[in-house]
Amino acid sequence: EIKKANAERELTLEARRRLKEERLALESNTDGQENSVLARAPKKKKAKHPIQPSASSGITRQVEAGCNVKLDGQGTVGTVLEVSGKNAIVAFGNIKTTVKTERLTVTDAKPKEPKKSGISMATIDAGHQRQLQFKHEIDVRGFRADEAVQAVTYFIDDAIRFNAPRVRILHGTGTGVLRQVIRDYLSTVPGVMSSRDEDVRFGGAGITVVELQ
Repeated sequence: EIKKANAERELTLEARRRLKEERLALESNTDGQENSVLARAPKKKKAKHPIQPSASSGITRQVEAGCNVKLDGQGTVGTVLEVSGKNAIVAFGNIKTTVKTERLTVTDAKPKEPKKSGISMATIDAGHQRQLQFKHEIDVRGFRADEAVQAVTYFIDDAIRFNAPRVRILHGTGTGVLRQVIRDYLSTVPGVMSSRDEDVRFGGAGITVVELQ
């Protein structure tokens, strides 16, 4: 009975109480009349709360709002939010989808708690704002070599993240040191396809044009 009740607390307690009564009755039987003791055993009582058949019992339970379900026998458990005709809206974690009810199986299993994202809305908004303000060129003229490389590093990272196809780096001609260290750095970045001097009409060797993947 405990197995049939799927270890439901009230039914389990009732079964254990009856087992205890049987054991005490057998222990107190000193005249060897076990058959009479068994004859006095209480008859099986109807459960006060009907047991809901599970999917494993072979009995199909109706899909309705609020119940937990599995899709086509898969392991992921979702919760039915709404049923409309032969379709149901089911939440699997943070994802909501419309599914044919015939593909759903009601289960007593509980859905896993959705993992909370470590990224706050403030961070997302800040990133979006940064993308809107992103400019496709940077001016590092007058910078020391190490300062220029650091600034270009951040600039190229943002350009790749925001899917910019092409950017320009204004470093001037001067002694050619800035141009060289920047080109050396660009050659190590996987997202950079090529780098070249700007057209002479728009700055020539004083500007590096970077093509991005």
